[in-house]
Amino acid sequence: MFVWNKLFFKLNLLLSNYLKSNPLFFDKEIIEKECKKATFQVIKLVRFRLRDVELLLNQNPELQIVQLIRDPRAIYNSRRVFGWCVVSSSCWKPENICNDLRLDLRASALLSATYPGRYTLLRHEDLSRDPFGTTRNLLEVLGLREDSAAIQQFLKAHTSAAVNEVGELTRNSSETTVEWLAEMTWENVNEVQKYCREVIEGYHYKFFYTEDSFLEEGKKFGLRDSSGESLLTNTQIDLTETSIVKLSNLIVDVILPEISRK
Repeated sequence: MFVWNKLFFKLNLLLSNYLKSNPLFFDKEIIEKECKKATFQVIKLVRFRLRDVELLLNQNPELQIVQLIRDPRAIYNSRRVFGWCVVSSSCWKPENICNDLRLDLRASALLSATYPGRYTLLRHEDLSRDPFGTTRNLLEVLGLREDSAAIQQFLKAHTSAAVNEVGELTRNSSETTVEWLAEMTWENVNEVQKYCREVIEGYHYKFFYTEDSFLEEGKKFGLRDSSGESLLTNTQIDLTETSIVKLSNLIVDVILPEISRK
């Protein structure tokens, strides 16, 4: 945990001074004090079910929720190779993934109707393909100030390069979001779709009815050759997942805390 805490402090400009003066010491009270200097606080919850959000909204009138979703086929493709996930079927099996997402989808409709302006749905694919426009729209929805030059410079530096290091996104984000099209077999895709059709269509993702349509989609993005074979190298596949996770973290870990500091 120490390594990731340190990387988080490095990326979070609000806490960067704390890291410089306390590189080996994690003090909860000091960090809490630093965070309270911000005009607002951002909390990231991973795999938190949306049905539990309504209680938080009722208890905190100023709370706003941003739900980041991802294509369930890409989620499955990611989880099936992570060591911490494959040990538990509840983590990687399509029926379990899709059941959770189905409950979230239904809760999303309820929150949108009941708490207009306080719940925002954000697709990871939209953020990856258009980080500038999606970030601008999100800040507008949240009623936040925007330093366009600074944000655009940061996003460009972290979403358009060709290499990736642990904890630092320097990968072309518009490419990584669809690489599952080359990494998954039709059998894998069909298995996920069997359980996730409601979710895929509910979140306006493309549903593949045949193997040919799936392979053609990969060809369209330049990920498969004319025969349908994957064009990704092993190196490219290894880099994909860390890039996706880090891109999703940009807004909540770096951009929003920096805006709140000004």
